[in-house]
Amino acid sequence: MKSGTGAFTWGDGSSFEGDFKDNNIHGKGTYVWADKRTFEGDWVSISLDSYHDLRTTFGFIVSATGV
Repeated sequence: MKSGTGAFTWGDGSSFEGDFKDNNIHGKGTYVWADKRTFEGDWVSISLDSYHDLRTTFGFIVSATGV
């Protein structure tokens, strides 16, 4: 179980570096796509066990902020 500051990399090469709580991405951190695009920001309880949920939630955040 991940808690504290660290990093996680998925099989496709995308990764997250930042804060974790109870095996979720939670707090400040940076998501990096496999093609090296990045998003840095605040995250709330994104499950590491559900990669597709992370991508969907991440896409919504990007669209909402106009990045």
